[in-house]
This record gives sequence, C-alpha cells and structure tokens, in this order.
Amino acid sequence: MSTGSLGSVRRVKLDAFQKSRQKSSRHWNVSKSSAQSSSQKLYLGLDFGTSGARAICIDEVGDVVHDTRTAYHNSELPWHHTWERALHELLQQTPAHRRACIAAIAVAATTTTSLLINRDNGEVLADTILYSEPQDECVTDAAQAIVPEDHSAGASVSSLCKLLFWHQQRAWQKARDEGGDPGLLHHADWLASLLHGRRTCSDWHNAARLGFDAAAGAYPAWLLKQDFAEVLPRDVLQPGCAVAPILPHLTQKWGLSPSCTVHAGTTDSVAAFLAAGVKQAGEAVSSLGSTLAIDLLSTRPIDTAKYGICSYHWKDQWIIDGGSNTGGAVLRQFFSTDQLQTLSKQIEASVSSGLDYYPLLGQGQRFPVNDPNMLPRMTPRPENDAHFLHGLLEGIAQIERESYELLTKLGATPVSKVYTAGGGAASQVWNDIRQQMLGVPVVRSLAAEAAYGAALLASQCDAANML
Repeated sequence: MSTGSLGSVRRVKLDAFQKSRQKSSRHWNVSKSSAQSSSQKLYLGLDFGTSGARAICIDEVGDVVHDTRTAYHNSELPWHHTWERALHELLQQTPAHRRACIAAIAVAATTTTSLLINRDNGEVLADTILYSEPQDECVTDAAQAIVPEDHSAGASVSSLCKLLFWHQQRAWQKARDEGGDPGLLHHADWLASLLHGRRTCSDWHNAARLGFDAAAGAYPAWLLKQDFAEVLPRDVLQPGCAVAPILPHLTQKWGLSPSCTVHAGTTDSVAAFLAAGVKQAGEAVSSLGSTLAIDLLSTRPIDTAKYGICSYHWKDQWIIDGGSNTGGAVLRQFFSTDQLQTLSKQIEASVSSGLDYYPLLGQGQRFPVNDPNMLPRMTPRPENDAHFLHGLLEGIAQIERESYELLTKLGATPVSKVYTAGGGAASQVWNDIRQQMLGVPVVRSLAAEAAYGAALLASQCDAANML
C-alpha cells in the first residue's frame, strides 16, 4: 500500500501558515474584486456534510476569497447522485476568475460513510451506508472477531463494519465474479475520485476506522489476511498529500488550470479542527452541525470500539474524535432558522430550563453512549416554544459535557478550552449554555468551517509527490 508524508518541512510550513492566519484580522473577509492575478495561487476546500456542501477558496496567506454553499435538493436521488450534483453546483458557483487560479483542491466529508464501487468504471455497486447507520449484531460480532480488543474498527458505525456487511451480503464477491474490480471508498475518497479519477485512494484519517495503522503507514496483518482485503483502498495517504492532477475534461468544463492537483482529504470533524486554531493539548473543537462531533488534542491516544472513539495522529500528538447522533438536526425537526433566531433571544442562558431532555432524531446513540436501542427523550413539551428550545439546547450541551468527561476518564488530556465550529457556533445563547455546562471557556473558532480546514490541507503540498 502506498503512503505519503508531508515531512518536517511541510509541518513547519503549516505551523507558520496558521500563525500568520491567526495574526490576520481579515482572513474571513471575502474579496469582492473580480480582478485576480494570474500568478496568484488559490486553494479550494470542499466539505460535504449531512444536509449540504460548502466550498471555500483561500489565497496563499489564508485569506478567504470565495465562500459558497449548496443544500442537497432531491431526497429521492441516491446519495452519490446528490453529492455529485452538489459538487458541480459548488464549482459552478465559484467565479471563473477564481477557478482559473486554483492550484490545489482537498475534500473533507462525513466519517465512515462508505461506498462500494467498481474501480474499473466508477459504478456504485450497492446502497451507500452513512456514517450514522450502525450495523447489526451479526456484523459487529464478525468485526470484533478479527480486530484487536476494543479497536474502533469494531464499532457498529465503523467503515470496517460497513465493508463486512457487504461481505456478508456477497456484494463485492458478485461484482468480482462478474469481472469487475470492487473497492471501498469513503465519502471524501469518492468525491475526490470524481476530480482526479483515481478510485483506489484514501487518507490516514478516513481509513482509521477501517483498521489502517497510520503509525506504521500500512494496513495491519490481521486485516490484510482477510478475504475482503482486496476491496480495501490500495493507496492510503497522509492528509494533504497530492494525489493526481484534476481530470482533463474538468479543466475544460470549469476552466480549471491543468496544473491543479487534488490532494488527500480528511474527515469533516478533523477539517473543522484544523480550521479552528487549536494550539495545545487540552484544547478541543466541538462541531455543532446536523450532528455533534468532538475533537480533542491530547498527548495520549484513545481508541475504543465501545464508544466509537478514534485517534488520528497529528504532528506529535493525537486528535481524539468522537461523534454523537445528537445535534442541530434535532432542532431543525421542530424549528426553522428564523424561529431558532427569534426564540433564542428569549432564552436566559444563566437560568436552567428545568427540563431533562436527551435530544436525538430517532433510535440509537453512538457517543458518549454506544447504544443502538437508545430512544430520544424530549417530553414533556412545554407550551412556550422558547422554553422547549431552551431544554433542547441544554440537553445537547449535557451530552457534550458527558463526551468530554468520558474522554478524560479514558485517559485523554482533560479539556481546557473548547472552540466551536459548524452552524451552531453562530448561536451565542447556546455557547453561553455550553460554557456553563462544560466549566471551561467556549469560543468561536478562528475559522468555523470544515471547508476552510480542507483548503488549508490543499495548500500544504505541491505536486512533487503525486502517485
């Protein structure tokens, strides 16, 4: 399996880049000028989440020159068609004079969302399995029989369990027997493959819950000896490494430079972490999107299937990642954006709602409790909508606190400061509730969006080390 490395020189470059960005007061001031030097390099970060996608284009000093987003419009389409359409919408919405200057692109997307494809032609061979869809007991039992004890790849929502589901259904075997070349790609892997055409590539972070060992730079022996090993991504690269140039027909369609390269991506939560400006162990990023993602910088790794926790190697420390099924999608179930803004103004954060909610969209929780049978608790509902919203915000904040408490209990560096990313970062009353609940400072990220973190990755490596 091929691996790539940014190396110490690029690590220093990333540190310097982030420091210069932190000193700048204008890095999120999107330029309105249509003039763009043909010699200036731009970097495009793409983030595909649960309900929509975003593109952020930055220049060489980290200033945002373009920022656009699109929602997923047609719920009746298969997921891969929805994502492909959103990708083209984002490129179309990026001004032509910006597209012409893009030197590199990187993609972040939802963790463990998995697709089974035919590497020969890109055909999707089975229904996409989303990150939040746990596999049943016969699958998790099969996973836990082959992984090391309590390895995160054995968790019910891991990409390994999704692969094992297809293995038990004989989905990849059927494709192979019919002359195809079946392979697994993660959400970000697949989107990137639409841009560079390589259908064998993943990255260290997305492949972690498949069982890839980033410290060794290879799949472990226990994984390679499995019958389904041939379906694993063959080239697993360090996030940020160049993979291949943009496909020629896309350079023609969108006016992209033929020298534009596509780089190995990461997960959406890690991308938000990179964008946030975290400086030291104990600092964390809570991404409040449709779901809640927790990423804590720690001197020690934590990896446990019981709670779906995984650690990603970053510099000389570890980004500990956990994801909960609670989050903003629960709020959207009851309120529109305008209602959330109006009702939030009526909430007094310093006063408890007196409600004891456990907000979930439906059955099943993965972190800080891994229980596929857990049911939401959002009753009784008071007549006052602001009071109801207050209880929901407190319930999500309580789940966030329990998440950090669990990480500390398992041996991670205790949380000392929380940066907030995602759509929920815009709610000051929610941030105030969370700060009281967590007992540590809660601040908005320097850059709150995962697309910005993906753009940072795209800026960190040139085409010298392409596959």
